[in-house]
Amino acid sequence: MLLPTVVGVGTALVKWKYQDDDNCPCCSASKDTARVLRCQAEGANEVWSESMTKLTTCLVESRTYPDLHQALLENLPRWHRGLLPYDAFQDADVCWITIYPVCEI
Repeated sequence: MLLPTVVGVGTALVKWKYQDDDNCPCCSASKDTARVLRCQAEGANEVWSESMTKLTTCLVESRTYPDLHQALLENLPRWHRGLLPYDAFQDADVCWITIYPVCEI
């Protein structure tokens, strides 16, 4: 995975010798890119909720295809909590994307 070596989070900052440990200041867990995005600490959850609200607004304003809109808003929170994706969508293309993601984080 390329992101942890490019994004300045705990593990990368230790590797680059910018800090001594890779612990999250919010929850003390070792932090790589995926763990930063999935952090369940109170402050991190507030930022996640604000970002989901902005995404919802963007999807509505841009008139995103309804099944894709639903897939994003149902599966991103599931991914954030470490759960498997919901894949019972009406549109076969949307269902295929939730089962076989184009890329990984």
